[in-house]
Amino acid sequence: MRGIIFDLDGTLIDTAQDIAIALNRALEDEGLTTYSIPQVVAMIGNGAKRLIKDAVGTDDKDILDRVYARYRRHYLDVLTLNSKAYVGVHDLLRELNRRDVPISVLTNKPEPDAQEIIRRIFPDITFATVTGGREDVPVKPDVRAGEYVSEVMNMPLSDIVMIGDGRADVNFAINAGMQMIAVSWGFSTKDQLVSYGAPCIVDNAIDILSIIDNL
Repeated sequence: MRGIIFDLDGTLIDTAQDIAIALNRALEDEGLTTYSIPQVVAMIGNGAKRLIKDAVGTDDKDILDRVYARYRRHYLDVLTLNSKAYVGVHDLLRELNRRDVPISVLTNKPEPDAQEIIRRIFPDITFATVTGGREDVPVKPDVRAGEYVSEVMNMPLSDIVMIGDGRADVNFAINAGMQMIAVSWGFSTKDQLVSYGAPCIVDNAIDILSIIDNL
């Protein structure tokens, strides 16, 4: 039986509005330029520190550290204020649990934030692990980001299907030799997913079941 690793932002949950709120509050605190939600979406996917660097547009460590600390505080205030599961995702996860398919979350979002969001939005779903960005581990697309998940699931990454919506997810799957299913409802367009090299793109969450059945 294959296991499944899900990305979080843009795959399981639409978190864009809350991330944008926290980011803009942090930028405003420092008198810096703020961004629209679509502009923030274009920067999501490579972890919170990269988000801050892209938004601030500097390599000045002092400024980046201040904005990052403010962002983390503000994000905790709005963690699930507007965030919600995408249509059909909760039903998909329930069915995977019913079938005893091992599932995990691997995100570049800071791990404490990821775990709390999953706890609030999917309280009835069992995940083998919810693993996020850690200080001592590279983020996706580096294969090392998934080593802990592989250990917890007790199967090699090559026996696990990666499901995500971004370049980092596609490249992670390619680097790890994983089957990959990209979702069209997230933070990348279909054209972008094709350009990233996504081998399979779905428009509806429930369609993932039939694809997995045939892998």
